[in-house]
Amino acid sequence: TLIRHKARIVLSLSTLLFGGFTITHLRGAEQTESRTNFLFVIADDCTFRDLGCYGGPGPTNPNNGPIHTPTLDSLAAGGTVFERAYCQSPICMPSRAAFNTGFYPHSCRALHNPVVLEPEFPTIAEYLSDAGYTTAGFGHLGGDGIERGFQTKVDLVDSPIREAYLAEQRYLRGLGSEHSAGYSDAHPFPEEDIQDHRTTGLACSWLESLSRSGSHASGGMGASKHLPFYLQVDFMNPHIPLLAPKRCIDLYHIDDIPLPPSLRDELSGKPG
Repeated sequence: TLIRHKARIVLSLSTLLFGGFTITHLRGAEQTESRTNFLFVIADDCTFRDLGCYGGPGPTNPNNGPIHTPTLDSLAAGGTVFERAYCQSPICMPSRAAFNTGFYPHSCRALHNPVVLEPEFPTIAEYLSDAGYTTAGFGHLGGDGIERGFQTKVDLVDSPIREAYLAEQRYLRGLGSEHSAGYSDAHPFPEEDIQDHRTTGLACSWLESLSRSGSHASGGMGASKHLPFYLQVDFMNPHIPLLAPKRCIDLYHIDDIPLPPSLRDELSGKPG
């Protein structure tokens, strides 16, 4: 995984659930109709520089380049933007373990890839499931214990996301080893066959089934409209390789995108 901060617009629910708004609160509200629904969206290796609401596009910060994230910008404009929320690890699995449990990576013994999150460290989905929520997770959830607590789950190893992921890997291997990691170009497949597109479709189908259903038994994909829900959607992009639909790539010109000021900094003089 690239050493980049996760997008700070997505506040880890561990901060919310293990802070002032606790699981005890959720359990105490079980008999009410006003329990909060949660949608947790994660973009792998996304940094604040990749979001317009943190400085782009255009007039708000001309030095940050033309960043086109209108949906997230609209969400930020009508909500809260956190400017001092930080990724706890530059490595995939420890970072996921941290924001799914509320523990620092060293506290939950998740220090490297791969790692198995031990059962003594409950996940957000487990807490909420125990509190009476209907829970679902789609996309690059992480696996190895991090996916515990999801009553409905389609991970990277599950169909139909798995097939899209493997097809992309076969394509990259066909290009040769020099393109395996840092390759960037328009995605070679139709959008409906891209991994993140399938993740989105699964999440939307689950929400639609929830709106139609009256019980777990008849809801399809485990949804129940009479229960509050926790939905976690984990996108692979913009994790390397940097592949995107051509219509998205055409929004940008390479000369308009400034490099990070620290790109060529030396490590000497920096704190360890």
